Amino acid sequence: MARILIVDDEKNIAETTAAMLTQCGHETAVCLSLAEAHEYLRATEVDCVVVDVVLPDGNGVDFLGAVRGQRPGLAAVVVTGHLMAATAEKVALLPGVQVLDKPFRLRELVERVEGALNAAS
Repeated sequence: MARILIVDDEKNIAETTAAMLTQCGHETAVCLSLAEAHEYLRATEVDCVVVDVVLPDGNGVDFLGAVRGQRPGLAAVVVTGHLMAATAEKVALLPGVQVLDKPFRLRELVERVEGALNAAS
């Protein structure tokens, strides 16, 4: 079981993602903004972050870069509706980060999370 933080400004997507991962035995938390996620991570240890790329208060990939500067081995999954070339290049610089395209199925989510956790261990 892993502790997973889901960061997505679309509440329904964030809660559905959390429910899917909870069904698989993981402990989950949801943040609806990057500011909220930064605050959460200051107080709580997590094993993996599942983050949307486009958020109202910033870019999820940039957020991961900053977070991994403090927690280099943190597992991560980037969720996107459309991966632009510039974003793909940024993701490629973050070793072990998995990419998940929206919309996604439970199996795809679990595969990416497990892949990120395995790469981080």
